[in-house]
Amino acid sequence: MPSVVVWMVTYNHGTYIRQSIESVMMQITSFDFKLFIGEDYSSDDTRKICLELRDKHPQKIVLFLNELNIGAKANGIAMYRKCCDSGANYIAQIEGDDYWIDDRKLQKQVDYLEQNKNVAACFHNLIKIDSRGNEFGKLYGDDHKTEIFFDDLIKGAYMQTCSLVFRADTQKLLPFIDGHLPAEDDSLGYCLLRSGDKAKFMNECMAVYRVHEGGVWSMLSREKRDKIALTNFFQYCAFYIDDKKVYQAFKKKTTMHLYSMMRYNIKHFQLIGFLENLNLYIKLALQSRLSQSSFSDYFL
Repeated sequence: MPSVVVWMVTYNHGTYIRQSIESVMMQITSFDFKLFIGEDYSSDDTRKICLELRDKHPQKIVLFLNELNIGAKANGIAMYRKCCDSGANYIAQIEGDDYWIDDRKLQKQVDYLEQNKNVAACFHNLIKIDSRGNEFGKLYGDDHKTEIFFDDLIKGAYMQTCSLVFRADTQKLLPFIDGHLPAEDDSLGYCLLRSGDKAKFMNECMAVYRVHEGGVWSMLSREKRDKIALTNFFQYCAFYIDDKKVYQAFKKKTTMHLYSMMRYNIKHFQLIGFLENLNLYIKLALQSRLSQSSFSDYFL
C-alpha cells in the first residue's frame, strides 16, 4: 500500500494557515499520509496555530520549527530533504496560504500514479482567489495539454505547487535538494521529467491558489527579476552541460532571455542597463563551466 508525505512550508500565514492545514487533514484515503510542516519562525500567530493543530492531530502532523527565519528557499529545500528521508512513496505539496477543496484529492492522484507507472507526477486545475478571497477564474485553461514533458517545461509550462503529487524518487531529486540547481519550482519539474518521464494534468479544480498582489517576486522590479532569471538559466546550463539535448535547450532559452532584456533596454533608451546586462551575461559565462567551450559559440 502506498504512503504519502505532504510537504508544507509556512511563514506569517496566520490568516490562512488553519484552513490550509485542515484541508489536508480532511483527506479521505485508503493509505497512510502525514503532513510535514516547516514553520519558518513567523512573527505572527502562525506557529501557535500549527502547534495547536499538531496537538489535535499528533498522528498526522509532524512539525519542524526553525529556531530563526532562514527564508522561503532554504526552508523549502530543508522540507524536501525531510520528505525524501521519510520513506514515503509519494510527495504532495501545499503552501500555507493555499488550501485543498476536494477531500479525495490525494486518493485520486495517487490512484492514477499507481495505475500508470510511466508517469512521474500528477497535477490538476485550481481556482484562483485574490487576497480578499474573491474568485477570478481557473489557473489553467480548459485547452491545457493532458500530458506534459520536459520540453513543455522548457517552453514555459509549469505545475503549480499546491496541485502537485509526484513519486518520491530521491535520486531524481538530488540535484535540486543538494543545491546544484536554483531553489525554485521550475528546478523540481526539470528533475522529475528530465529522463523522458511525463506528468499528467487533471482538468479538475481540487484546490484554491491564492494570488497575492504584494508577493515577494511581484514586488521586485522587472530589471531585478530579469537578472535573477538570467543567473538561474546559466546555472541550469552549467549543470546540464554534459547532456547535449538539455544543454542546448537551456542555451537557447538563456540567449533568448538576454536578447529580450536588451530589447527592453533599447526600447526604453536604457544604455546603462544595456551595458550592465551584457556585462552580467559575460561574467556569468566566464564564471560557469560554460567557459570550457567557445564563448562565441555559446553566445550565438
